[in-house]
Amino acid sequence: MVNKILSALVSLATVGGIVIALFSYEASQRQSRIDRAFEFYKDFRASALDADMTTLSDKWNEKQDEASKFVPKDGPVDEQGLLGLQASLAQDVKVGPALFRVVTFFDRLAQCIRAGLCDSDTAYALLRDPASLLVSSYGTYLVSRVQQPGSNAAHGVFIVNDLPAPSWWSFMRWWWQNPTGAAASSQDQ
Repeated sequence: MVNKILSALVSLATVGGIVIALFSYEASQRQSRIDRAFEFYKDFRASALDADMTTLSDKWNEKQDEASKFVPKDGPVDEQGLLGLQASLAQDVKVGPALFRVVTFFDRLAQCIRAGLCDSDTAYALLRDPASLLVSSYGTYLVSRVQQPGSNAAHGVFIVNDLPAPSWWSFMRWWWQNPTGAAASSQDQ
């Protein structure tokens, strides 16, 4: 009788240890993804990208009155007019290179997120605002003139802009994003 109880306790302890080990492993993997996303944020702030975003924003704000003609509050957007304005801004000697550097940065970040190497909640919290600013200011130009069929160029900023907001259950999101997880395989079917 005592041996059966001890055997049952050893079995329970073993199962409990395995569960704790799995949660610990996932926690360390999530921390690694958070750290990688934070490295992107540090690169963004430490490099010229922050200044590039300021340049892009300032140039766009200078043309805000002109842009409002193409994006009326109640009416259809004049896509061609907006594209023309954004294209003319992109030809500026400061805007063109800044736009290229920022778009390239967001392409790299989006690849990291899609590969599951960077945490999407962290990227949302730290870098979604600059992505949204870029999409609202230069999005039509990026879609019409920079994106090419069969290429991932200039898609990253839209991916980061469209990241889902973190929620209270986001700590479990890895299960759905993990391609080897049972939930992911059932959702893919």
